[in-house]
Amino acid sequence: MKIIGRLKPGATVQAAQAELAMLGKELQSRHPERNNITPLLTPLAQHVSGRVIPSLFVLACALVR
Repeated sequence: MKIIGRLKPGATVQAAQAELAMLGKELQSRHPERNNITPLLTPLAQHVSGRVIPSLFVLACALVR
């Protein structure tokens, strides 16, 4: 499952990740049969372009030669 959201002004990715980890542990303790998850927060730009950038780099290097 993927969820997209915005951090409130002044919030950091690290603080949000810590809060998500705490919520994930609480869900697992309340419903262990259904919630075997580990929440992971990544910035949207990294999520969208993170897999494309290495491929574009290799392509650019191949074109330079």
